[in-house]
Amino acid sequence: MLFYYHSEFINKFFRMDRNMEIKFSQELLDKISKIPNLPGIYQYFNKQKKIIYIGKAKNLRNRVRTYFHSFNSMTPKTLALVEKIEDIEIIIVDNEAEALILEDTLIKKYKPQYNIFACSTVSGLLHL
Repeated sequence: MLFYYHSEFINKFFRMDRNMEIKFSQELLDKISKIPNLPGIYQYFNKQKKIIYIGKAKNLRNRVRTYFHSFNSMTPKTLALVEKIEDIEIIIVDNEAEALILEDTLIKKYKPQYNIFACSTVSGLLHL
């Protein structure tokens, strides 16, 4: 059995609107512009000041900026996350290994909505 869907429905369902625009507060944009090119973790917060995502990066500035550009190429899950970002906090560390450990620790502690799949431990990945 074949199903045919109207392309408008498909685009809306998968959030592939090529003219998508998301508005962010000037305060958030100012914070993003001041993020350094250093390793660390970033935490995204929603309107209720709850952590909704924790990520790591060897270059925080480059990584965080990817969430605020090119909405058209984002997956539906990432786009849903980005639409809820109201604030950001970063923690700078010395290297990628520290970022990985800190990210894992914070995800286990706060269990952010968009990090649900991150249930593994880093202890088996790193030999310090």
